[in-house]
Amino acid sequence: MEWWEDPFSRKIRLREFKRLWYLWLIDVLIFIVVVSSICFLIISIDAKTPLNITVSSIILPASLSILINTITNHVKKWNDNSEWGEREVVVYRDIIETFTKILVSFHRDYGNPLEPQMLRGFYDLNMLSNSIQVLQVFIKEERIPQFNNYRLLNISELVDKLSIQYTSILSNNCTHSAVNLYYMIIMTHLIKLDEAVKQNENPPLMEQANHDILIQLNNYLASLPFLYRIVYPIVEKGMKLETMTHDINYYRSKMFENITAANVEERTNMVKNALDRAWDTRNFEINLYWKRAAYFWAFNTTIAIAYYHVLTNVSIQTPLTSIVLLLLGFVCSVAWFLSNIASKHWQENWENHIKLLEDTIHGRLYKTTVCDYKYAIKPSVSRLNLKISLFVILAWITIGVSLALSIYENYPVGVWIMCGCAILILFILCWGEIRRPKELYNIKQLLFDNKSYDELHIYSGTIEDVKINE
Repeated sequence: MEWWEDPFSRKIRLREFKRLWYLWLIDVLIFIVVVSSICFLIISIDAKTPLNITVSSIILPASLSILINTITNHVKKWNDNSEWGEREVVVYRDIIETFTKILVSFHRDYGNPLEPQMLRGFYDLNMLSNSIQVLQVFIKEERIPQFNNYRLLNISELVDKLSIQYTSILSNNCTHSAVNLYYMIIMTHLIKLDEAVKQNENPPLMEQANHDILIQLNNYLASLPFLYRIVYPIVEKGMKLETMTHDINYYRSKMFENITAANVEERTNMVKNALDRAWDTRNFEINLYWKRAAYFWAFNTTIAIAYYHVLTNVSIQTPLTSIVLLLLGFVCSVAWFLSNIASKHWQENWENHIKLLEDTIHGRLYKTTVCDYKYAIKPSVSRLNLKISLFVILAWITIGVSLALSIYENYPVGVWIMCGCAILILFILCWGEIRRPKELYNIKQLLFDNKSYDELHIYSGTIEDVKINE
């Protein structure tokens, strides 16, 4: 993906473009000199004065050379600064996500019934302070968390990754010395906290370990606001922060939170039943997809044959009949395209449920592709059908343009009525189906982009974004 296709990159580059305003001012001044020189030479084209010779032989070539050189250098500097800014913001965002995930883990392990919903996303510094105060209340009460969620989310591995990989990444992509300082302080507390959690499993060391856990957790919470005050505004300016991704365990807890199971076996059976239902519904959606495709193919073919018959039969060749058939074909093709989008949406919905539910039942079978060659060509059959329906729309539009050009001299009013009806039909079919302009970009992604299943957007209840990979 190029930078102009990514809203985040565009925002970073626009910020850097504004910050380097003095460079663009120099370019504009030199450009004015070049344009003025050219205009002067055009006005006095026949004159052979010393000024003309000076402008044509010295000023214009020199200013052009300087302009090309400065623009090249300034654009290169703008591009380098933008790429550096992108890396910096992405690293800071990942740090916020990771430290927030650890914070959420302790809220759940403490069984906090008042855990705020926005804690599961990006939030302002006041909400961070409130969240920390809640945990500090538990610490003052000397309550020890259960560490179930801590182990379930593999926080220990996350701390190791932070201490090894992210320390190096931060040192290479961070321009703020204070960020490096606070990051190292926080990581020191996290490493000691993780060691205490591991010692908590050893009965002879449990008492001292619990004491160390409360101390290091309190130190971790006290250090976070210092880092967030620096990092969060930078990330917020560089990216549109709305929701943070969650792990698969959050999906499962929300999917089955209204079900009370007496033991693990009963809960596993419920997950298995949900997986079977997802498989059945997915297969049902695929069958419906192709039935709808055959249905619309039949309609479009019939209308196309009728339109051809009208054009070739002189006795019934009237503009009104042609226009009606043309509009009818346009209606069917647009309805077919929208129906394909809806069918593919629901098919992928149930496929994603399968990907999220299958791990504990029969492993990662569905979302694992096995082939004997490295670069597998995997055209999507349903996406090809979607593109074909789009081409059918374009074909009817082309036929309509051809008909309009042929009858415009004799029936100009009929052509305008045909165009108005086509716009009205399109408006009626799309009204309520495409609710926001941003959804048109999703259609573009559906048609031409290879989707990544690293993240799933879930809109049911309070679930926002869920990561498939554990």
